[in-house]
Amino acid sequence: MRIAGHDPAEALAELHRRGVHRVWLEGGPVLAGAFWKAGLIDEVIAQIAPILLGSGPASLADAGVATLAGAHRLIIDEVSMVGPDVEIRAHPRPPSATPSEQQQDTTDIRRATAVGAGTGE
Repeated sequence: MRIAGHDPAEALAELHRRGVHRVWLEGGPVLAGAFWKAGLIDEVIAQIAPILLGSGPASLADAGVATLAGAHRLIIDEVSMVGPDVEIRAHPRPPSATPSEQQQDTTDIRRATAVGAGTGE
């Protein structure tokens, strides 16, 4: 399937017209950054390998962030082991999250990490 253009929203609209209702976005940092910047990401699945490279390619290109204070925050839904790697499933936090909601996110992260580590999964 080939879709002309570079607008993520238009690409998703065309896929929807063709009967595709769920898209797994797997690509480089430019593709991920374009979809993130357009507000079209509803879940992030990240894997962390126990390997230190020192440097390497970015996982996300221009996502409209100029400062750490403006960084996009995620709410962690699940932490699990996939072989020797750690897999984190998360979704974007609404920009209007209150300080108490942000604190709850941190508590949930600790709880998910403790559960994942204790089960040997």
